[in-house]
Amino acid sequence: MLPFYFGSSTRPLFGAHSPPNKAARDTAVLLIPPMGQEAIRAQRAIRQLGLRLARERFHALRFDLSGTGDSAGDFADVRFDAWVEDTRTAIDELRDRTGIQRVSLVGLRLGAALACRAAHGRRDVDKIVLWEPAFSGVHYLADLRKRHEDFMRAELPRRRTTPFAQEGEVLGFPLSKELVDDLSKIDLPNEPKLDSRSATVVTTEGADDIALEKALPTLTPRWEFVRVALAQDWNSDEAVNSSLVPSEALDEIVKALVER
Repeated sequence: MLPFYFGSSTRPLFGAHSPPNKAARDTAVLLIPPMGQEAIRAQRAIRQLGLRLARERFHALRFDLSGTGDSAGDFADVRFDAWVEDTRTAIDELRDRTGIQRVSLVGLRLGAALACRAAHGRRDVDKIVLWEPAFSGVHYLADLRKRHEDFMRAELPRRRTTPFAQEGEVLGFPLSKELVDDLSKIDLPNEPKLDSRSATVVTTEGADDIALEKALPTLTPRWEFVRVALAQDWNSDEAVNSSLVPSEALDEIVKALVER
């Protein structure tokens, strides 16, 4: 793994490149993280996915969005469109760094929406894998609100909680009104047609994502919808300090990228 900074000198992004040990495939893979507490909880899983892809002869790049992790910026100031530009910058960096002209995108949760938006108008995106995608901004914000309020209720049972959008915080991360407005407009089933050769959704059994499954045939001519039963929920308080990763999901993601 090779850590480095890239992008603008005034707003550098942190990336970690996992190169293959053998002759590389003709496509590289960009791993796009989720937001906030989910990014922390998914860090090990995304790192392991990058290493698995390298063993399958892919160049893999994971990175921190601006205002998160080791990238420059303040989370309180971030906007969705800026993260879309970060993702496009990372695609360009991966191409320049490896000399490979085609890039596949793997986006987890909010990263899935970033993948779809960043691919628009590009001719260099091969496959898109949407991993437990936040396909509806309204539903995504409602889920964040519930997780935040459940956490606050468990930690401070006598404290009356209010919606996180009013408090300006979600699980320890400030959430501006502007970002809430941005996220509420996400609606993947009604996005323009995906600019990629194919799309795969990898999600958890029981997830409420029927609308996205029905929309996939109109978004791309080649698609697959995969539901997996996870032995452990990576997006839980119990999983934060665990050494386990959602191997079932990683297996399906690697399979989607290897098979042509």
